[in-house]
Amino acid sequence: MTITAILPAYNKEVHIGTLVLQTKQHVDNVVVVDDGSSDRTGEMAKLAGAKVIRHNRKMEKVRRLSLVLNMLGEMELKSL
Repeated sequence: MTITAILPAYNKEVHIGTLVLQTKQHVDNVVVVDDGSSDRTGEMAKLAGAKVIRHNRKMEKVRRLSLVLNMLGEMELKSL
């Protein structure tokens, strides 16, 4: 069984790297959903070892969750 943590983030450049590193201690994969940040949130998350899904604009929670789950499903299919 593979455990994946999904971390939504918006303009968290300063903190996201530490959060990813701490989370990786407890799960197999970390996916950061960069919800239209104007800073380097996605870059910092990637440097810390997370897979990053970036939205170009801020989205409502239900739509964001739906898109992320679809993308994760596609990632799983590609790794088979």
